[in-house]
Amino acid sequence: MKKAIWLTLVGLVLVSTVAVVAQQQEQRQQGMARMREIQQQAMTALQEDMAKMKTSQEEAAKAMPGGGQNFQNMSEEERTKMREEFTKRREETQKVLADMEMQINKLKGRRQLQTAFDDSSKELKEIRDLATEEKAAKTAERLGKLIDKNQTQYDEMIKKLGLPEFQGRPGGQGGQRPAGQQ
Repeated sequence: MKKAIWLTLVGLVLVSTVAVVAQQQEQRQQGMARMREIQQQAMTALQEDMAKMKTSQEEAAKAMPGGGQNFQNMSEEERTKMREEFTKRREETQKVLADMEMQINKLKGRRQLQTAFDDSSKELKEIRDLATEEKAAKTAERLGKLIDKNQTQYDEMIKKLGLPEFQGRPGGQGGQRPAGQQ
């Protein structure tokens, strides 16, 4: 009787373990499929942004027939209008470039972005620790605030990008770190 109970318990543990592993594998596959979808969308958006940039450059070339010498022969009103057009075009270009940067970050993916962020933060943290060791409290505090600010900006960027979480982050499934943990 005891053998049957033990065998049943072992069987339940085995079945439970297999079910958990299968569920984790399914979640990984769904995450990878979601990441592929995000990357495809990012590539499409990059192509659209490149087309916008090309169109903008062509329009700028058409707007300046004769080059800069034409500018000298213009009335003040024409110069003002041209400056406004250039300012508007530059602002549009900046928006497109910011969108392109965001799409490139989506292509990089969460792991690559996290690795780059961790590498860039490592030296700041070492300097903060050195300042603490040398009893430079104000310097350590200021570095801590800078590190926290960088972490907040990184977390906001990741959230804005909508990248799926990944396994292997300290503290669990990925996602954000608890406050104060660097």
